[in-house]
Amino acid sequence: MLVRKAGSIDVNTRTEIWEFEVDNPDNSVKAGSFATVNLTVSRKDPTFFVPFSAVVTTLEKKFVIKISNDSTRWVDVSPGINLSDKTEIFGLLNEGDTLVIKANEEIKPNEKVYVKF
Repeated sequence: MLVRKAGSIDVNTRTEIWEFEVDNPDNSVKAGSFATVNLTVSRKDPTFFVPFSAVVTTLEKKFVIKISNDSTRWVDVSPGINLSDKTEIFGLLNEGDTLVIKANEEIKPNEKVYVKF
């Protein structure tokens, strides 16, 4: 169980120290030792993984471009964890939404588009 987070990111390594309490009934993990663990992360809010190219980052915001009723709409997102080929995002999205894969800020809101699958 997560019991404490440092609350600050090390700028050199982009890491943060987290402390967990772990059952150790047979005392196999000794004080001061290190262990390799598999951490399962669960979310209380819906989460989506998209290609990095689907997320637009400007000085003001991060967003994806959603296609709805044949027109574009910018949807603000917050970043989550990064995997090797995709990134986790949180925002007002639903399963089945159509997003622009190679998004950029030159694609303005309310532009008419033709979706090709």
